[in-house]
Amino acid sequence: MNHKVNEPTKRKDMSFRRFAAIYSIVIGWFIVASLLEFDGVYFYVILILSSIILWTEVCPFLARRIESRFHFTKADDEEIRKEDDVLLQGATFISAILFFYVNTLLSDRYSKIILGLAFSLLTGSFYIFRAYAKIKSRADYRFFSAFLFAAGATSYAFEIALLLFPTFFPTILALPAIFLSSLIMGLAFILYLSNSLLLIYFYKRYGSPRLLNHHKDRNL
Repeated sequence: MNHKVNEPTKRKDMSFRRFAAIYSIVIGWFIVASLLEFDGVYFYVILILSSIILWTEVCPFLARRIESRFHFTKADDEEIRKEDDVLLQGATFISAILFFYVNTLLSDRYSKIILGLAFSLLTGSFYIFRAYAKIKSRADYRFFSAFLFAAGATSYAFEIALLLFPTFFPTILALPAIFLSSLIMGLAFILYLSNSLLLIYFYKRYGSPRLLNHHKDRNL
């Protein structure tokens, strides 16, 4: 009986402690940032690290809320087998399209080489993992291949966007460093949120596969 009476009080105490901790961290961050005058190497190091820590907490939470609204479900076996065929046949086609856009939009030869090699490695890895998943009917490898390709493609698009921004918006480089950094952090937040959502989506779609322990009952 006492446990039930004290439970709401415990929850209120936890909520207050959590609020106090977050409030203290935010105030402390602004104090440190103001002492650094919101500029300099140390400030930007703190900005990047604190942004990454914030993303690791906020993005998974938002992704779970989105999933609870749309209710991702596991695909049936026949649909996934058809998906295998489509993705394996379309991997080279997608690569060719992306290589065309890279060669067309980017003028820097070094950037073309780096992005070309990166995406060649990505598509090659995807093809190997997906082909193995199809042959062995492994849900865990389907999950890994799909998430690897989708997360890699979004990261690839993020890199291209950063390279093309100065070309389409030349005045952006004239902005103060704090605004430019905030813009990059905002784009990176969208990237991290999309990857968190993709992780949950593929996890649900392929039947919650376990990457470390491959159980037969997890196979399709």
